[in-house]
Amino acid sequence: MFAVFFFLLAFGFSLWAAGVGWKNGNLRGVEFRQAQTALSTYFIQLENNFDLAYPTPVLGKPWSVPMEFPLYEWTVAGLSNVSGLSLVSTARLVSLVCFYLTLPAIFLLLGQWQVPRSHRWLILGLIVSSPLYIFYSRAFLIETMALMMSVWFLLAYWKTITTGKWSWLLSVNIFAIAASWSKVTTFILYLVPAAVVTVMLLWKNRPDAENPSWKRAGRILALSLSALVLPFVATLWWTHFSDVVKAANPSSRFLVSSNMMGYHFGTAATRFAANVWAGHWRIFSHSVVWWPLVAISGLALIAYGRKWSAKVLFCVACFVGVQVLFPELYAWHDYYYVSNTVFLLVAMGLSVGALFDSPLPRWFCATLLAAMLGGQVYFYAREFYQMQSRISPEGSDLTRVLKAVTHPEDVLLIQGEDWNSMTPYYARRRALMLRAGVDQNETEMREAFANLKGEPIGALVITGDPGKNALLMKLVVEYFKLRPEPVLKVHDKLVYFPDERWDEVFDKVQSNFFNDVIFLPGTRLGQDSLAGHWFEVDKLKRYQLGALKYLNPKPVRFYVRFGLSLTGTEDAPQFGAHPETRLRFKIPAGTRHLKTSAGMSPGAYENLPADQATDGIDVNVTILKTGVADQVIYHRNLNPREHAADRGAVPIDVTFEMPADALLEVSVTPGPADSDRRDWTYLGKLLIE
Repeated sequence: MFAVFFFLLAFGFSLWAAGVGWKNGNLRGVEFRQAQTALSTYFIQLENNFDLAYPTPVLGKPWSVPMEFPLYEWTVAGLSNVSGLSLVSTARLVSLVCFYLTLPAIFLLLGQWQVPRSHRWLILGLIVSSPLYIFYSRAFLIETMALMMSVWFLLAYWKTITTGKWSWLLSVNIFAIAASWSKVTTFILYLVPAAVVTVMLLWKNRPDAENPSWKRAGRILALSLSALVLPFVATLWWTHFSDVVKAANPSSRFLVSSNMMGYHFGTAATRFAANVWAGHWRIFSHSVVWWPLVAISGLALIAYGRKWSAKVLFCVACFVGVQVLFPELYAWHDYYYVSNTVFLLVAMGLSVGALFDSPLPRWFCATLLAAMLGGQVYFYAREFYQMQSRISPEGSDLTRVLKAVTHPEDVLLIQGEDWNSMTPYYARRRALMLRAGVDQNETEMREAFANLKGEPIGALVITGDPGKNALLMKLVVEYFKLRPEPVLKVHDKLVYFPDERWDEVFDKVQSNFFNDVIFLPGTRLGQDSLAGHWFEVDKLKRYQLGALKYLNPKPVRFYVRFGLSLTGTEDAPQFGAHPETRLRFKIPAGTRHLKTSAGMSPGAYENLPADQATDGIDVNVTILKTGVADQVIYHRNLNPREHAADRGAVPIDVTFEMPADALLEVSVTPGPADSDRRDWTYLGKLLIE
């Protein structure tokens, strides 16, 4: 009972921790890889494109760069379509369910190893409370699906060659194909214990004096081949298919399998290189497991776990061996450890579980196990909780501005980010990522640019010194007619646009919230064209209406001395209303209710001498009707320098009778001295009902 209770306690912690930050927009943890999977899934859903050559639009046209078989992406897109959940929530749910569905297979596999049921529950408790699995079991990644398929493959394989049942043989083929297609590097790891089991059974059933026939051994070998031949062929087919698709794109040819072998499997130089193993240790100590728990398990093994020593050493060999087989993949990517950490945790569980079969008091063993669970919680809190719980909007100012100023059908040209999918995904745009080296290769760039003929180019993003990209600038001007001067700067990135987009870009940037987006010197602010004159709202272009988004209804005409602007936040927007601002609304006759707020920037009055600070502003709400004197239904002078009550957003709430054929005007004008010095005023959300 204690073992089951321990598992349930660990499972409860796992459920709670997996839900931390569930609604965060950014994809915490190997964000570049999550963004690649998310981008593919987004365009699969957007285009209803469930082809094998599924879209991954980061390396130009044609837009497909198939890596894994899209089983995970199809599952997420399909379930999102059916359930109505967002893609990110659906992806996290699918990943988490796959992880939890791995646990029954581990339980049954441990049974094949003759591990007592109580020990199995303890092992599952260590696995389910693992901080690594908690963190990555909710990621927008294929990892837990590949793990689930691989573990169930191993169980089905074991059952197939020991029972010979057709149901298991069918199952092992299905799981093997799904595992190899999902992530072949994970599947290769689970082929190792499958091979060991096969060799042991062949040895056990070898001909001897009592059984001189090869029949039983031949049957085992035949079942093994029946379980693996079809998956092997399927893996070769998918590799060939994906290579053909990648080779069709000049920008993705570097990803064909023949070019990636050295990176995937490493070399003699990298396999045991000091920096590679330093990378393994860094990930082990910061992501995989808290080392004192390993030490406790090792001491338990030495003291009382000799019965399990061979199995423990085998699990440790699998955990370490895959790092030797794929040195660089595991040295630089912590999410790869989703595949092999289960072996380490099984080894630790077997070692600690042996204490319960020892002469040690049960209370001592239970206390030690509880302390190990506490160690898991501590390690999670130390390494993952802050990153997982930190609330963040989706993307960055760069991706938000690109999403705002470009059109959904546009293509982004991006230099300086290799082929990282984060910018295209968060901007929800297709892209041609110009990898390092390619941006200096005229032949390859011309081929990639020629493939984009007819595609609308929304923007060019360059990282760093533009002087080093003269060739790139020459070609983008030649092929896409982009203006060679940058318009925006976001941190170390410069953003260029086509000539015909300039006014639209300016207006959209001015009408949204971007903290770190800077117009470069010499650029003409597009909203200046809407400053200092009366304008009819129904004659504005759609993109010019952004600054009016929180005025409901929108005015029919306006006069804003310094042009339209919108700052603040989504919850507390600030419509720029520096005097003189006049907004005129056409609303139906009858009893009406106006609600808004007005405020002034603290910089207009704080820590300033009286002759340099604002002297206040007047806010008026007036009914205008031809042939009738103007009727002021609300007046308020705001002078935050003199009156503390006028600081911050001051509510305005007016109920009035609106006559027919009249206009309602909301105006902001200078104060009694008629000076607009530092009259930096804003209006909040405005609603007239």
